[in-house]
Amino acid sequence: MKYIKQLITILGISTLLGGIPATVYAQAPLPRVQKIPVDKTSLQQFYNQGVQKLAQGNFNGAVEDFDKVLQLNPRYYEGYCLRGLAKAQLQDFQAALADYNQAIKLDSRHVDAYNGE
Repeated sequence: MKYIKQLITILGISTLLGGIPATVYAQAPLPRVQKIPVDKTSLQQFYNQGVQKLAQGNFNGAVEDFDKVLQLNPRYYEGYCLRGLAKAQLQDFQAALADYNQAIKLDSRHVDAYNGE
């Protein structure tokens, strides 16, 4: 039952985030020496795919998608929390705990990471 509540919560958050329109601004081309900002569309796409795979029980696929999210933004604490959830479902508890601890390190008020959800 707890697992179902988690998935409903995750899907609700994803649906809410997916409904937020992206804003595009025109700007001059960046100089070659300047870093290119993170592609937020890709980050959101991998995040949404990971959430879907979690809901479908494809935990290995979810871990792969959240790996990509965290490659794009290593400070995205929710990515660590959800990857930890997928790893816990795969019974890789040490890796799940490491992800939860990283989420807490990035945001000490992130309650889900404390609860392992």
